[in-house]
Amino acid sequence: MQLSWIATATLFGGTALYFGARAIFMKVAAGYSIRGALIAVGLAVLLIPAARALPAIAALGLLTVFVLALVVQEWGSPPGYDPPQVVGEAPERTATGDVFRGRGQQFLLPRHAALNR
Repeated sequence: MQLSWIATATLFGGTALYFGARAIFMKVAAGYSIRGALIAVGLAVLLIPAARALPAIAALGLLTVFVLALVVQEWGSPPGYDPPQVVGEAPERTATGDVFRGRGQQFLLPRHAALNR
């Protein structure tokens, strides 16, 4: 038995909606890069016609493999953003801006001319 278009779109579209909302939340809350998550959302939507052609249990298996692949990929890759400053560390003052050091990376926040009067 095959799934109807509505059932298939709901199953895969709900997954795409979840990963899209999570990507937006991670971007807003923590500043992470969402490029990979947006690719996953697009891939979930592109899998809808393929899942429609499969039996229902195979479509569910395809979705399960897709989600598990995303979980393994996320576990194996570092986050897309490293916070610029660890709490408690003061920035280093330079002539061009403030240098923040955090977890092996360094960020320069330039000083704005209007703020330095």
